[in-house]
Amino acid sequence: MTSPMSSLFYEADDHYCREVEQWWQERIRYLIGNGQAYDAAALFEDFELERKLTIVRPESDEIR
Repeated sequence: MTSPMSSLFYEADDHYCREVEQWWQERIRYLIGNGQAYDAAALFEDFELERKLTIVRPESDEIR
């Protein structure tokens, strides 16, 4: 059974993750737009690493 609190937690967490991802994307676009492709590539590598380290939401919240 899914608890209301866990659902709200995941919604807030998803919103935060989207905001962080949007910040990364805007920063990378800014660097590319200013001719700083090398810096943008390094930032993109950091972004990909951070995404891999992010805790993945379980597919099911059911307690067994």
